[in-house]
Amino acid sequence: MIEGGNTDAIIALLNDTLLGPLHLWQRFELAVGLGVARALSVALSLPVVLGYLRKGPEPICRVGDYEIHWQSRTRAYQGPPPEPSEALTARLLKQYGLADGADRPDLVILDGDGEAVAIIEVKYFWSEENDRADALRSALGQLVRYARGYRAMPQVEDVLDHSIVAVSTHEASSMPDPRPYGLPLIVDFEGLTQRRLEPWARRLVAAKGMWRAAG
Repeated sequence: MIEGGNTDAIIALLNDTLLGPLHLWQRFELAVGLGVARALSVALSLPVVLGYLRKGPEPICRVGDYEIHWQSRTRAYQGPPPEPSEALTARLLKQYGLADGADRPDLVILDGDGEAVAIIEVKYFWSEENDRADALRSALGQLVRYARGYRAMPQVEDVLDHSIVAVSTHEASSMPDPRPYGLPLIVDFEGLTQRRLEPWARRLVAAKGMWRAAG
């Protein structure tokens, strides 16, 4: 039945062998990644090509020249010079014989040049408003920290401008209108299902075209 494209059989297989063993937050991260891919597919009028849905150096999917990576710093990452507090933390860890943690983004989008053009931080929760606000604070701090591995200051805003904070429930705060340059987009699960990432994808593709023309 799977070979015949039976939808129920395919979903049952995925739940039993791939999605079933995953935590809910991991499923949500994958859902966000696939939602981003769908939006890019519409913007580019190209199909989504699925890869292996697992963490690691290979993308989970491709759309044209764009690659979507899950739980990987990717080949584009270059460790930035540590800030004073980071250097102190690293020194303390070393004295305990501990290595620095391998912190990594939830999702990274690379373009055809192998450059990171967007970072996506995913926060899964079903709780109070304060928890949502804390999750947004944490996500923005992580995005800035990760962006320093893909752009030198102050060019981090170039990648932050196309980055996303994805939350499982309604946004913790309203987006300013117009949105200032360098402010990541916030989207929730309803926004994913209602295809609200399509304007974001069109803007990302258009911006890459302008960068190439300027170069």
